[in-house]
Amino acid sequence: MRHPTFNNKKYTLAYIVPYIASHSNAISVNISRRKKVLENLGYIVCLIEQKNTHFFSTLRFLWSNKQCLNGIMIRIDGTCMLDKYTILKLICPGVPLIWEIHGFPEERLIFTEDIYEKWFVWKNNMKRRFLSYLVDACIFISNEIQLYANEKIHLRKTAIIPNFVQTPIENHSIGPRHALSYLLKNNCRVVLWGGSGDLPWQALDIIQKTADVMYKLDKHIIFVIVGSNYWHPMKSEANMLLLNPMSPEQFLQLVSIAHICLALYHKPKFFPFYFCPMKILDYMSMEKAVIATNLGTIPKLIQNGYNGFLTNNAIKDISAKILLITRDAMLSQKLSRNAKKAVAMHFNHTVAQKQYSALLQSLSI
Repeated sequence: MRHPTFNNKKYTLAYIVPYIASHSNAISVNISRRKKVLENLGYIVCLIEQKNTHFFSTLRFLWSNKQCLNGIMIRIDGTCMLDKYTILKLICPGVPLIWEIHGFPEERLIFTEDIYEKWFVWKNNMKRRFLSYLVDACIFISNEIQLYANEKIHLRKTAIIPNFVQTPIENHSIGPRHALSYLLKNNCRVVLWGGSGDLPWQALDIIQKTADVMYKLDKHIIFVIVGSNYWHPMKSEANMLLLNPMSPEQFLQLVSIAHICLALYHKPKFFPFYFCPMKILDYMSMEKAVIATNLGTIPKLIQNGYNGFLTNNAIKDISAKILLITRDAMLSQKLSRNAKKAVAMHFNHTVAQKQYSALLQSLSI
């Protein structure tokens, strides 16, 4: 395995993350944004991407360079794949170690509840609790996930650093020759959804039913769905266009032509909705009217009727709000402007920098 090179400069952080080199998705974008914030603070960030292989060579590499290290940060999620790197604390005891927590193993139970998965969840929860005693601090993406973690792991120092956008916002508008530009020429109103279609907490069934109802109410409203491997069977309709997954840059081009962006979720069965959906922040930063489920941390992002709409996932409620936005230009503009303003004030890289700085200084990093 080829490792990155340390350059013997002060303030070097090792940032251990899932393997992302061949992927361009929400995880890679999130990692890139957080790495950039740390670099803006003056740290030299050594990004170490792991596939669940070369474990011992990575430990040996970091141990041999421990004199250059000021801190180690590990991205922790529901796969539990990188938890084991916490034992770096045993071979580099003087180096502060931070968990950046994005999820817990219970997420696997949404796919199947067989005895193997239950064993996986129990085993990894026990392992994570044990390893947490080696951790100097934890970063959480939401208050909800921190509250959940209180019962699962040992906590010392903590900080809540939600997902955020990089400002100023880049221009992602599409040209007149873009394949979907005909939707605008035909006076259509685009309702956009994008995400991981295989996750059952994505309310794809609600979107399909809403599209069916909307076709009877207004045939100029077109649903554009971006994803694959849908847990709920999605079918192309006269008012629904299904597109394959695309790069974040291409997806943001679609956001630029959308009139409404949907962020609809079901409450997970085995754990609270503790996510901080990055796509909602991207939608808001691009001045789009958002309709999102009133769940978990989402009401902290969206104030109903001020910078977007919250919904209880009732088809009638979602349909009414889509019609209201598409037929009231002043309301749509108000929601969009306020959405961008909220993100610019509370969920931008400058705010994140201050939050990271406070935590790292408290650890003398």
